[in-house]
Amino acid sequence: MLAEFLSAHDIRFCAAAALASLVGTLLSFRILPEHGAPRSRATVLHSLLAGLLLGATLWIAFRLALAAYFPFLAASIPWPSAVLSILLAMLGATTALAISVFAEHGARNALLAGSILAAAASCALFLAMSSLVAPLVLGYALTTVLEAMIGGTAICAFGLWRRKAGQTCCRSMVAAGIIAAGLPVVDFGSLMAILPF
Repeated sequence: MLAEFLSAHDIRFCAAAALASLVGTLLSFRILPEHGAPRSRATVLHSLLAGLLLGATLWIAFRLALAAYFPFLAASIPWPSAVLSILLAMLGATTALAISVFAEHGARNALLAGSILAAAASCALFLAMSSLVAPLVLGYALTTVLEAMIGGTAICAFGLWRRKAGQTCCRSMVAAGIIAAGLPVVDFGSLMAILPF
């Protein structure tokens, strides 16, 4: 199964998607204020900037995963759909990080933020992919999408919960690594769900 995957997909872009997720998540966590920081103009601005950076990371990781999963697809995403997809990813990432910073620490809020982050990644991906196949309809296996969403939500929620559990640099890096592992799960799982077009 691994040999079949490696022969059909470009492993360099798989690695690039994982690396982009890691670097973007680390940078956004570096900007993100500590959990429980008082609400001020600076903390809100830093949370907004971190969310925008993480949203851009979601989209870059998607584009690299797309190039890895469909290496022979020589089509570009129409710019209106690309802009909407990027904005959706940024909105979801900003919302998830705002919950992570300003809401109280707990499993419920971590799960909510993780599900918003995973949903933003998946929705941005499907918005862009549906514009690629237009005027045809994009078909997908719903079970595979749900599995990718549940897996991505669990991983991202655990990463956000770990970040809130402690503010040391090492814990923040571990949390960023966990979330960086969850983002490609959503991307590759969602791309795997797409039926041939």
